Amino acid sequence: MGNTRLLAAAAAVALFAIPAANAADLPPLPPVYRPAPVETSGWYLRGYVGLTNQQVNSVGFTPNPFPNDTITTQFATFDSSPLFGMGIGYQWNNWLRFDVTGEYRANSHFHGQQVDFNGTVTLPDDYNASKNELLFLANAYIDLGTWWCITPYIGAGIGGSYNTITSFVDQGASMSGTGGVPILSTTYADDHSKWSFAWALYAGLA
Repeated sequence: MGNTRLLAAAAAVALFAIPAANAADLPPLPPVYRPAPVETSGWYLRGYVGLTNQQVNSVGFTPNPFPNDTITTQFATFDSSPLFGMGIGYQWNNWLRFDVTGEYRANSHFHGQQVDFNGTVTLPDDYNASKNELLFLANAYIDLGTWWCITPYIGAGIGGSYNTITSFVDQGASMSGTGGVPILSTTYADDHSKWSFAWALYAGLA
């Protein structure tokens, strides 16, 4: 009986020892790869190019030199033009960042036409000019998380725009001092610049 117990104990020790020996013989597991943590704050530079899509609110005179006439605008529009911008910013944390930008909008051609109705007389006016702008904005953005390396964001900005109108030409007809006989006329305007308040709203993907 004693020998039987001794053999059983020896067999149990051997069975427990086999898995331990096999585990010790396995090669070590490779180290687990962990990417470096993403930097979520700091300074950054940005640059961009694009196209303008500008609109004309109205064309008119202040004050109106023809209060008794009926003047209608047939068309008034700007052509598209390229724009170039750059800026410097700071990412505050994972979701909030700020930047200031400067943007140049190259010459956009303006063309328009008005018709002046004065009784039985119809006088057309064709306008042509160019406009360029320097735009400066302070912006804030909210990043809405990142999915598959894409970050949607929204933002807003305020600043100022330095607008310059050049090469303004008015080709039309005039009846001033002609005894009621319309004559063709061409009028030129000096180049003019002015500052205007500017604002922006943003929505996009980064």
